[in-house]
Amino acid sequence: MKSKLEVYTLTVCFSCVICLLITLSSGGYSMIKILSPETTLNTYQFTRYQSNNLYWDRHQSDKEEVKKPSESELTSMRQEEFALTLESESREGKQSLIQYLIFIIVSSALLGVHWTILRRLQAAE
Repeated sequence: MKSKLEVYTLTVCFSCVICLLITLSSGGYSMIKILSPETTLNTYQFTRYQSNNLYWDRHQSDKEEVKKPSESELTSMRQEEFALTLESESREGKQSLIQYLIFIIVSSALLGVHWTILRRLQAAE
């Protein structure tokens, strides 16, 4: 029969493994955000940058009638804003990845300590 300390260490180890699985999955998504931000950009934002007309329709306000810029200016504005949006998406991925790396370090440390305790308890039996 397992002692209370063994049950405790097994429970902590199991919890750490689950945390690591979830964190590694989320960290993988953050890596995709960093490497290919257009893939993770939400559909609404992505769609509005696909053509000058879509960009302009969503860019102008309903309250104020603004003269539409030339096609080349509009293309330049759209591409610049799209690049900034992708940069923002990538930055968000970097921030998330840093957070997940901290979770991985803490979970790994807890797992290592409790796994060592468990092995010593089993060796003492």
